[in-house]
Amino acid sequence: MSLDKIKWVSADIVFDYIDCIKEEQELKPKKKQNRRRSVPFGILRTEIRAIKRKEFNDYLKHKEEMKRLVEEEIKKKKTEEECQMIAVIRRKCAFRANPIKRYKKIVITQAEKELTIPKTPTCLKRVKRIN
Repeated sequence: MSLDKIKWVSADIVFDYIDCIKEEQELKPKKKQNRRRSVPFGILRTEIRAIKRKEFNDYLKHKEEMKRLVEEEIKKKKTEEECQMIAVIRRKCAFRANPIKRYKKIVITQAEKELTIPKTPTCLKRVKRIN
């Protein structure tokens, strides 16, 4: 049995709103005189709960399956991005010869200043005087 066929089972009291509107009384629902049985013969609450539980379990399985598929998709995209990053890094790290820079040639010319005459430090002169 599907849940759609036994939806009316859970209703204990059925209200009739249409009669209230036609008679223009206060909008209090009236109880129907001939109420249906709350549980039809042959259907137990345990069967209803079993049907609902089965539908809920199917829903959970579907939800877990969708979650697993999404996680697999994310993992697949991540591995593809890593492979692309590795390829880019390898291309960048490949050795390439750099061209030699061209500098101005240095022209060596004769100095215009005279050479400096070296002087001995004064501390050495004192040591020589003492000896």
